[in-house]
Amino acid sequence: RAGDEKGGAAMVQLKSAGGLVQALSALVHAEALSTADAEKITSLLQAKAREDDAGAPAASVYESHSDSILEVLTNLMEEAEDQLDATRKKETQDTHAFALLKQSLEDEMKYGNKEISEAKSGIAAAGSKKAKAEGDLTVTSNELSADDKALGDLHHECM
Repeated sequence: RAGDEKGGAAMVQLKSAGGLVQALSALVHAEALSTADAEKITSLLQAKAREDDAGAPAASVYESHSDSILEVLTNLMEEAEDQLDATRKKETQDTHAFALLKQSLEDEMKYGNKEISEAKSGIAAAGSKKAKAEGDLTVTSNELSADDKALGDLHHECM
């Protein structure tokens, strides 16, 4: 029970202690910690105090956190670069496909216009030939009529 009272007294002293060093001293006096453990903790606290005095903590404190943050950022950057590369590749393919389609349609229009032009020229030439042929037919029909009349007159004279 005497040990329990010392432990109880140490806890009361811990609550009322102003700083960590005072708390450790109280625990050592209450025999809750051995002197060797107290020295280890004190040296750790002194090292911590030196870090606090120096300003920002040492980089090693953040190493484990910064590695994961840097890893996440690196992964995000790699994903963004992959997406950008894929988008650029798709854009290049789409641009090429568009150029091919455009060239194909322009060629089709060019040849279609050429065929229309040839067809119109053919129609015009055929119309000209038709008009000439109709003119020749009229002349030939008139000559035939004249020849038929002359034949009829000649036949009439001979009989």
